[in-house]
Amino acid sequence: MIWLTLSMLTVLSVHINSADSASAKGTETLYKDYKTYASVIHSSSLSGMGYTKGSSYDRSLVYRPGLAVLRGTKMMSALAEMGFISNSTESARIDARSEAIGSALYQSLCNSFN
Repeated sequence: MIWLTLSMLTVLSVHINSADSASAKGTETLYKDYKTYASVIHSSSLSGMGYTKGSSYDRSLVYRPGLAVLRGTKMMSALAEMGFISNSTESARIDARSEAIGSALYQSLCNSFN
């Protein structure tokens, strides 16, 4: 898990998902209060992974107010699930695109202040 915090105004927690099924795939973004912020993060997550909005890899936004990572924050926060480590193809994609993912998420954090 990676926490990215910018001036303590936003929190972005970046994760890699896992499932019992090796065919599970896709990127999703979990949020509690700030859906617009989560939407920006989600678009960047998809872009970083090389996926397009609306594709079968777009698991969309998920409202999760009880999730500990989100429940404990008072500022804008989101949790980005980049993909599934249990899917060997997606796991390799995450590894190969880690710089693009990091760059896209960093840019979305910077843009959230504009």
